[in-house]
Amino acid sequence: MEDAKAWIWNKRNAGEGEPYKRYVTDPLILGLIKPVFGKTVLDQGCGNGHLAVKIAHEGPKKILLLDFYEGNLECARANLGPVQGNFEFKQADFNHALKADSHSVDIVVSSFVLSEIQNLQLIVKETNRILRDGGIYAIAVTHPSYDLRHYIHEKITGVPSPKIKPARDYFDRRKSEFVLGAETHEQIMAPHYHRTVEDYVNALRSAGFLIDSVFEPAINEMLLKEAPRFAADKEYPISLIIKAVKSERIHKT
Repeated sequence: MEDAKAWIWNKRNAGEGEPYKRYVTDPLILGLIKPVFGKTVLDQGCGNGHLAVKIAHEGPKKILLLDFYEGNLECARANLGPVQGNFEFKQADFNHALKADSHSVDIVVSSFVLSEIQNLQLIVKETNRILRDGGIYAIAVTHPSYDLRHYIHEKITGVPSPKIKPARDYFDRRKSEFVLGAETHEQIMAPHYHRTVEDYVNALRSAGFLIDSVFEPAINEMLLKEAPRFAADKEYPISLIIKAVKSERIHKT
């Protein structure tokens, strides 16, 4: 994300993050990774650092924040400025090997990042490499049904989706674009790779993870109270959340 666009998005969603993450995915992710106290956490695609701010209040030993865009890292530095903690910021291209030591991290969180990465298998394997045995990988991605919903709407109405260039069917893994801020004039385009649930599960398992739990969270009333526009999304999940654990047994074989 270009620096100017990063600051536009940060202005709209600084602090606790955008409403959907604030009321739906962030609470789930935080619950999945606890206890955090005294542990090293890596925020994979930190954006403006809103999730790292919440993690920091749980007393981790260190939070390593990685993002592809320097503009996002600048916003994250600013948002974490008033927060007490040990933070390290690094620019990273997740389609290549991570510049981090093996077995150096206890927890990795990835909030709506894997859907933007072309080489899913590589980033999942690299995450497994840097995690210690028994380490937690908590991911949130755009649910494939969300893409499909936009295609069906376009197919029925003939009106293109303002939110996403949708997949043409559930198994269409083409690269498209996701429109952030579609409800305003400040639109930001992000790459988006449609994948099936099977794709994510198999990538995690082949890298040496055990699937601990899977969530397809529904829209809740707190979100609707702040952002009524999400009423149109009540009939299907927007996100897929998975907690995976690095298996010591698989790692050693």
